[in-house]
Amino acid sequence: MIKIEGTLQEIFDKIAIHLIKQNKQSYCDKTSNCAYRGDNGLMCAAGILIPDDEYKPEFERQTWHNLTKEGIVENKFSSEIRKLQIIHDNSHHSIWYDELIKFAKNHNLQINF
Repeated sequence: MIKIEGTLQEIFDKIAIHLIKQNKQSYCDKTSNCAYRGDNGLMCAAGILIPDDEYKPEFERQTWHNLTKEGIVENKFSSEIRKLQIIHDNSHHSIWYDELIKFAKNHNLQINF
C-alpha cells in the first residue's frame, strides 16, 4: 500500500507547488484523459503523491477514491486529495492558482506558494 506522508498542509503545499510550477495538465495523448503520469513526464495533482517505484500504468483511468477503495493507496485525506485531483482534471491551468487559494481557505490552510 502506498503511504501518504505528512499533514494536510504538507500534502497541499506539495501538490499546489507542483501544479503551479508545472502549469500544464498531465494527460495521455493516446486516451486524451488526465493521467497520474502523463506524456513528457508530467504528473497530476494526486500523481505527485505516488512514488515512481510504486506507480503502475493500471492506476490510470481510476480516481483517487478508487485507488483508496482498492487498498492501493492509504485512505488518508483521500477526499481532499480527490478535490485537488478534480482541480487538475477539470479546470484550465490558468485558473489553478485561484482554485488552490479557494481550496486552502475552505480547509483553513496557509497559502505557501
